[in-house]
Amino acid sequence: MKVLLLDPPHIIHPPLRLWGANPGLLALAAVLRNRHELRFVDATALPRTWYDLERILREEQPDAVGITANITSLAPDAVDAARLVREVSPRSTIVGGGSHLTLDAERLIDGPNRG
Repeated sequence: MKVLLLDPPHIIHPPLRLWGANPGLLALAAVLRNRHELRFVDATALPRTWYDLERILREEQPDAVGITANITSLAPDAVDAARLVREVSPRSTIVGGGSHLTLDAERLIDGPNRG
């Protein structure tokens, strides 16, 4: 199975420039790498974040995409990334993880107009 693990693009403000990839996603990559064709993308580190991510998704067409959002302020980026995956790689299964996506999945899936 072709798996792409994604830490979506985030706007990193100058005091937070010591950005590092999500440790939970890195641990998952360590488990999956011997069983699946794996690509790990820390999209914040890409030169042209959203453009490059779209190009990677179009080229890879992964079977599954794991997207993380470990804090609330990063959840909108994860939702935007899921929308991009659905648009450019519609056959990919999308899996969300991290504390915010796990705890607030229903609201995020239904969107802001949920009544």
